[in-house]
Amino acid sequence: MDYRKAIMPPTVEIRNASRLLFYMLVAHVDACNCIPSIDFGGLEANKECFLQMELITRNIEGVLMMAEQDLILLSPAMSVARATYEIAIRILWMLHPNDPFERENRWLSHVADWDSKYYKKSINFYQKMGADASELTAQQESLRRMSDTVRYALGQVKPGKYKPIPLPNLREMLKSMGEERKYLLYQITSQYAHGGGAAAAALYREELKPDGKISDGTRSLEWHFPMKMCWYSLYAAGNRFLEVVGKGPFITDEDAKKVIEAINGIV
Repeated sequence: MDYRKAIMPPTVEIRNASRLLFYMLVAHVDACNCIPSIDFGGLEANKECFLQMELITRNIEGVLMMAEQDLILLSPAMSVARATYEIAIRILWMLHPNDPFERENRWLSHVADWDSKYYKKSINFYQKMGADASELTAQQESLRRMSDTVRYALGQVKPGKYKPIPLPNLREMLKSMGEERKYLLYQITSQYAHGGGAAAAALYREELKPDGKISDGTRSLEWHFPMKMCWYSLYAAGNRFLEVVGKGPFITDEDAKKVIEAINGIV
């Protein structure tokens, strides 16, 4: 494929939405760069969400680059937008309580899930395969020491108040924040992330020709899905994080309205 020539060049509406979203992304990065480390207050939830916002930033950049390159890249854009959306929802759930110690308690749930689903399984698999798991084991031990420190500190604040809670799934997180409807977007894009039949059918099956050839059925309108998810991830999670560390919104309501109008204008 000649990457210098797009199969499906971006429309004017998508370029407009992409560039507005990029400007907002830069504004958020600038706001985060002004946060001194002392503003994290020694709280692990704040630090973790700062790092997670870095992931969101890079993911959104990737989606925007794909939009500017070729609209035929809708499928990978959907996958990246879905990952971005999931990160944002976890941030919003972790930072949802106004009580900073409850946010730390939620960080412990996040870490416990991280430990069991990544470190435990990966280390066991490495060992079964005869591979060296020493680096992963060292990371796991470091993470557990951090968790023990936070758990001890919470016990000192109010003994018995902050009890371990299992990490909710994404739909439960959204429901607890009164945002369950937003799970619909996650369901749609999950088909692309996991190679579901619905994704392939949406793009290609309806375009099957009598001669057996398959052509791409991507429509520019469908780009409003990844754009909308990226915008929500940046705006909602980004502003909540800045609020928690004592900073104001990174953009004005007027600018936010312009982004929404641009995304809604994608046809």
